[in-house]
Amino acid sequence: AVSLDGAISSWNAGAEQIFGYSSTEVMGQHVSQLFSADDLASGEPETEMQEATVMGSARFERWMLRKNGSRFRASGRISQLKCDASGKSRGFVRVVHDVTDNYALVEELQRRAQYDELTQLPNRRTFYDHVRRAISSMNRRPSQTFAVLFIDVDHFKGINDNYGHLVADQFLATAARRLESCIRGEDIVARFGGDEFSVLLNGLSSVADADDTARRICETMGKSVRIDKYDVKTTVSVGIAIGNRDYKRPEDILSDADHAMYAAKALGRAQAVRFSRKDSL
Repeated sequence: AVSLDGAISSWNAGAEQIFGYSSTEVMGQHVSQLFSADDLASGEPETEMQEATVMGSARFERWMLRKNGSRFRASGRISQLKCDASGKSRGFVRVVHDVTDNYALVEELQRRAQYDELTQLPNRRTFYDHVRRAISSMNRRPSQTFAVLFIDVDHFKGINDNYGHLVADQFLATAARRLESCIRGEDIVARFGGDEFSVLLNGLSSVADADDTARRICETMGKSVRIDKYDVKTTVSVGIAIGNRDYKRPEDILSDADHAMYAAKALGRAQAVRFSRKDSL
C-alpha cells in the first residue's frame, strides 16, 4: 500500500520476492524508487495516483526496478483504498505481477512477424508499411520526396549451384549488411524475398540522390565476398522509382521499381535504371 504522498505504508512477501527489498528497507520510502528514470521524468507515479483517485483504479504495464538495479516488466493495477470513517482517503494499494517472460515471448513473436530470419532485415510486409507511411507523408507534404529501389542479385542461381545453399544463405546475410552500409539512418532496407531486396529512401533532397545511392549499391555489391574457402562474386540489378502523388498504394511504386529492375537486366545487368512511365507504355 502507498499513502497519499507516495510513501510505502505496507509491503508483503510477494512484493519482497519481486522487488528484492525487505519490508524494513522500503517502509516509509517513496514509491518512485521502484520506477525507471524515464517514467519518473514523465511523472508516471503521480499520473497513476491521479487516475486512480478519479476513476477508482488504474491499470499499468511498464518496466520497474528491483533492488539490484535490474529491470522487469510489471503489469498490475493501482486502486484507491476505502476512505476512513471521516471520509478521508487513506491512499492506494498497488498489485504488481512480473510478466517479463511473457513480454519477451510476445516481443519475439512480433519481431519474427516483422523481420526476415536469415538476414534480420524487415520483411516484405513491414517494408510495405514503411512505404505506405512515405506515401501518406507525401500526400500531406508534397515536398517530401522519396524513392523505392528494387534490387535483384544477378545470377544468384549460380551461387546456389556452384557453392551450395549454406554458402548462398551466408551470401544473402552478407549482402544485407552491405546494403545497410549504403543507406542513411532514416532509410529502410528489406529482404523482399529470395534474392530480392528493396530500399526506401526517405526525405530526398533531389532525384539525383536516389541515382547516387543506387550507383553506390551496385559498386558495393559488385565486390567479392569471402565465405568459407570461396571468393563469391556477383553483381546486382537495381530499379528506381521516384515517389509522387500518383502513387496511392505501396504495390504501385514497387511494381514500377520492379519494372525498372528488369530493364536494368535487359541492358546487361550490374547497373541501375530509373523508372520512366513513357518507357513502360
